[in-house]
Amino acid sequence: MYLHIGSNQMIKLEDIVAIVNLKGIQNDSRKKSRKVLDNITGNKRIHNVLKDKDSDLNSLIVTEQGFYTSSISSKTLLERSKR
Repeated sequence: MYLHIGSNQMIKLEDIVAIVNLKGIQNDSRKKSRKVLDNITGNKRIHNVLKDKDSDLNSLIVTEQGFYTSSISSKTLLERSKR
């Protein structure tokens, strides 16, 4: 099975390690989560699947092969993964 993460991008469900809510991290007042996100985004294995650069990043999908960003909410991605 595959998970559609936006912009015609599909990821094998078995490869997904985690789906992270980026809105929660970006709004974290303690800044600890933000440091984790900054460390991840410094990684060159990030695949930005947004066609429109002005689209909001809502989710970070962690896989065995790298990281993917998506404008689709983590809640919606989780619901899709259960179908």
